[in-house]
Amino acid sequence: MQRLHKLENLLEEINKKPAEIPAEKDRMLHQSLNRIKSVEVDLEKTKRVLHATVLKQLEITELVDNLKESSFHRRRLWC
Repeated sequence: MQRLHKLENLLEEINKKPAEIPAEKDRMLHQSLNRIKSVEVDLEKTKRVLHATVLKQLEITELVDNLKESSFHRRRLWC
């Protein structure tokens, strides 16, 4: 019975204490979050550059196709 009372007292003490993250772990969490945010920014920049590159490639492809088509028509006219 005395053990049970002792355990209840310990539980009450634990419940009274605020839930706190140790300072070192808190610092590590903040550093990790900062790295994640940095990676997200880098990914967004890469995504924009990649999108611009794809648009440029499509534009070049269309120009090359038009050039091939116009040279094909010119050859047919001269033959």
